[in-house]
Amino acid sequence: MFQTYDVVRAYLDPPLWASEVNFLQGKYGDRVVFEWPTYRIKPMHAALERLKTDIINPTSGLSFDADPDADIHYRNAVMRARAGQTYILGKPADNQKIDIVMSDALAHEAVNDAIAANDLGRRKTSQISTTFYKIG
Repeated sequence: MFQTYDVVRAYLDPPLWASEVNFLQGKYGDRVVFEWPTYRIKPMHAALERLKTDIINPTSGLSFDADPDADIHYRNAVMRARAGQTYILGKPADNQKIDIVMSDALAHEAVNDAIAANDLGRRKTSQISTTFYKIG
């Protein structure tokens, strides 16, 4: 991905592949590659709420490419209530995947945090892109 795209910020969920995350941090820097554990309920809830809000808001600039796999993953995703009026994502059955939704949530957080930190000025290209959506 780093060879194909001009990555300014990547949020990666480290469980089971922390060594790979550390390798990427060493190669591209810890201002580009961040550990972003999805098991943290409050930050994950906030990220999901932000994504949901921007999906619903027609003026957010968020658009989707009609990927059929993404559609399946979004339909599979269910809210699992947690303490303090929060939720995380779950799947109805083990064989029903939601990975694209989780990837979208982390990518959405990363691009919005990069915008807030004015990190997009460090890009080599003007296009803002992730695997499943783009802003602006």
